[in-house]
Parts: sequence; C-alpha cells; structure tokens
Amino acid sequence: TTIDTYLEAETTYDIYVKAYCGIDGFSASSDPLVVTTASQDLAGSYHVTVTRDDGFSYDHGIETIVLVSPNYYKTETTGLWPRGLFSPDTDQGFNFRNSCGEIEVPEQQLFQGAYADLVFGYYGEVKPNGDLIILYNIDLSSGYHEFYAEYVKQ
Repeated sequence: TTIDTYLEAETTYDIYVKAYCGIDGFSASSDPLVVTTASQDLAGSYHVTVTRDDGFSYDHGIETIVLVSPNYYKTETTGLWPRGLFSPDTDQGFNFRNSCGEIEVPEQQLFQGAYADLVFGYYGEVKPNGDLIILYNIDLSSGYHEFYAEYVKQ
C-alpha cells in the first residue's frame, strides 16, 4: 500500500482502491472516490487582540500575517509584548500551520529563537468569515501562561 500524503492545494484527485485476492491473481477496483483539496490563504492584515489566562488583554492593532511556506504562516507578535519592545531586529512573531481550517502552533522558541522559552498551541481555527482564533501557551522561566488570540480579518 502506497499513499502519497502530499496533496496539492486546490486540486481534484480520483482515488481508487484495488484489491488483489487469491493465488490466481484476481483483482477488483472500486469506483473512484473524488477528493478536492482546499486552500485557505491566511496571509494578510488582521486586527489582533490577545488575552492572557489571568484576564489581562492587549490590543496589538493591525498586524500582517505572512506566508512562510504552503499552509505555514508567521505572525508579527507573540503574547502581550508590543512590536518593537525588545529591539527593531527582534522578530517577535510565532509560526502556525493551517490544515483545513484547523490551526496548530508547533513547539518553537520564543521570538523565532531569540529566547529559549517555548511557545506551542493546543487549539486554533479559521472562522467562516476569515477571522482566526489561536490558543497557545508560553512556558516562561517565570511561569506558564495560556493566551487567547483573536485575529479579525481586515
């Protein structure tokens, strides 16, 4: 059995199941299962509000999410830290992956590796109107915090 797990976005595939039975070489194939993959382009401008698990909230204003590679994106900020707080050269964003409207934040170091603290997610979704909800954690040396980030498409 060979299954290619890399499918091109916005492509239609006909998938067949073929069974080989017995020593006489008899085989049978199914009717095609037609599958069309979807692609959601999440790159663009969003109004971002982030709330920490203790209720403190920060309005980041308008941010740009950029496409890094197919279905893999990067934000401009992480947590409650405003852009440019550390230095103009510090990339304060985090990466996330979109798969059929479900968002995953893979484990990564804070601010694209500038700090050893870990960022990782446990839930995210693309709303029907294009807005994003991303819940993620930051494991800081001073403690562990959960964040609820709302990205409203502009």
